[in-house]
Amino acid sequence: MADQDSAPLDISAQVLQVARRSNVLVRSFGSLDADTRQLFAQERRRAILLVHSHYYEREINPVPPHRLDIFDASLCRLVHKGQGVLVALPVGAVRYVLQCVVEEVFMDRFRLRSRDPRRYRRVRPAGDPAVRLYQVPEVFSFMVERKTLAVRRTVQAEADSLTVRDEALERSSQGPAPLGDRLFSLPLGIGSVKDLSLGGALVQVAAELGEDLSDRLMLADLHLPGPSAGFLAAQVLAVVRVVEPASPGTRLHLMFLEPLPPTAEGFLAPADPPDA
Repeated sequence: MADQDSAPLDISAQVLQVARRSNVLVRSFGSLDADTRQLFAQERRRAILLVHSHYYEREINPVPPHRLDIFDASLCRLVHKGQGVLVALPVGAVRYVLQCVVEEVFMDRFRLRSRDPRRYRRVRPAGDPAVRLYQVPEVFSFMVERKTLAVRRTVQAEADSLTVRDEALERSSQGPAPLGDRLFSLPLGIGSVKDLSLGGALVQVAAELGEDLSDRLMLADLHLPGPSAGFLAAQVLAVVRVVEPASPGTRLHLMFLEPLPPTAEGFLAPADPPDA
């Protein structure tokens, strides 16, 4: 792997979407119930788009099964191919959220493709590597929403190692925020990684944890050895999608707010097929 650092990526919008408990993450527009699809496809209810941490209300044009067209020439100038965009669909007290990527940009519209976090190849890492989990304090999301803090993903790639880190920055100075240290002040415990993908992880901890952790924001700190040498080190934000009892302890299904970069695939060397 050649030495290469990618440009920092702002993931503040992803933090806001999982912080709001009324939000429900869905795989695609087609996975919604028929009544909800009709509201936006036929009755032209507006969706909320998050582009560069700014909100835009726009009509969407579904292109089955996994794509949406947004007809807006002005927004076309703000997006580029490969960019991440969040689409929120408000229905009563609930907002369905789609994680999308810009697939094509035309003169009068751009096309989004929804990303299913479970689409990634899942492996069971050798040796059940340890992961430290920390509960993110709720004030963190509040400060991101107030635009006091931004959340940035940095990636450092060297010859045989990869480091991925989500960090909090003060927007006024773009320097590390003191609150960033407090992400490590609410330890949930040390668990073992049962399976892993670019999009998330299945983690087992020894303690018996309650259902109230569902949809909570966590910081996962893990370190994986490379297939022959080197390592993958990741300190990344994740949301707890499912909490289930295990023997012993509890299993947590985590979805990373932003998938690990494709270069991390080389470090996901499986020992056995993952659990079903």
